Amino acid sequence: MDAFILWNKILVFLIDAVGVCLGLWVFLSGTKNKLNRLFGWLIIFMILWVDFAFFARELAGRDNFLSLLYIKIAWTFTPLFFTFLYLLAISIIKKETQYKILTRLAVSAGVMVSLLVAFSSLVVADIVFRDFLLRIIYGKGMLPFLAIISFLLVATLYPLIKEYLNAAIDKRKKFEYFLIGLAIFYTANVIFNITLPIVFDITRLYFLGDYSTIIL
Repeated sequence: MDAFILWNKILVFLIDAVGVCLGLWVFLSGTKNKLNRLFGWLIIFMILWVDFAFFARELAGRDNFLSLLYIKIAWTFTPLFFTFLYLLAISIIKKETQYKILTRLAVSAGVMVSLLVAFSSLVVADIVFRDFLLRIIYGKGMLPFLAIISFLLVATLYPLIKEYLNAAIDKRKKFEYFLIGLAIFYTANVIFNITLPIVFDITRLYFLGDYSTIIL
C-alpha cells in the first residue's frame, strides 16, 4: 500500500508539472489569444480535479470530513473541465458562431451540474473507507449528472469529427492528434470513473480515469 501511495504521489506531481509547463508555454505564447486562454483554464481545472481527488483518497480513513469535502471539490471542477474542453474544441475549428446555441446549452449545463455537486448531496452523497479504498456513495442526482457529462462529451466530439471529415486530407493531421487524445481520455473515464465504480463497485482503479487527462 505504501508503494501504491508513493506511485500516486509521483504521478500526480508529474501531471501537475507537465500541465503547468504546457499551460504556461501556450498561455505566454499569446496571452491575448482566446484559444490560449481557454487552454490555460482547461489546465487549471484539470489540476484542481486531479489534485483534489488525490487529496480525498489520501485522507480517506483518517479524516472523512475533509475527504468528502475534497472529493466534492474535485467533482465540482470536473463538469467545468468538460465545458472548457468543448469551448476549446469549438475555438480550434473556429465555429463559435455556427454552434452558438449548442455553446449556450453546454455552458449552462456544465455550470448547473457543477453547482449541483458543490451545494447539494444529490450527486456525491457521502463516502466510506473500505478495504483501504475510498468509496463514493452516489446521490439521486447521479444519473442526471452522467447524462449532462455525456452531453458535453458528444457536444465536443460532434463538431470536431464533422470538421475532420469535411477537411482536406492534407489538413486532417491537426485534428487527428486532438481526436486521439479525446478518444483515450473519454474511454479511460467511461471505464475507470463510471463503469467500474458505479456498475461493478470496483474503485481501486478510479485514479486511472483522472490521470488520463494528461494524455488529452
